[in-house]
Amino acid sequence: MMFPKIRPWRSEKHRRNVASLPCVVTGRPGPSQCGHANFNKGMSTKVCDSLTFPISPDAHRDHDQGGIAKQDRWRREWEYVDATRAMLIQRNQWPTEAEQAYQIAIQPLARVVHADKEVA
Repeated sequence: MMFPKIRPWRSEKHRRNVASLPCVVTGRPGPSQCGHANFNKGMSTKVCDSLTFPISPDAHRDHDQGGIAKQDRWRREWEYVDATRAMLIQRNQWPTEAEQAYQIAIQPLARVVHADKEVA
């Protein structure tokens, strides 16, 4: 399934805020990395920074290369991004620009993750 490409939002400050959070996979405090969702991206390109989540280096490697089925990885990424967004909103570290970019960038992932809930 192909989706139109949009210019992704980039923010180093946002990526640092994400990396400061506990790992969404293990729950352990840092060091975390700012992981990008792997959905709807090309080779060696990153999706919008609004679709990021904190992840430990080991969990990051396993997530990217661990042989997880695409549908399961996309569902996990949906959950990780959603949890990250909630944590940053709670900390007052989710800027308006992140929300605007998120509302656009999350749509293709939402359609795939929730495809089984659509009514024909």
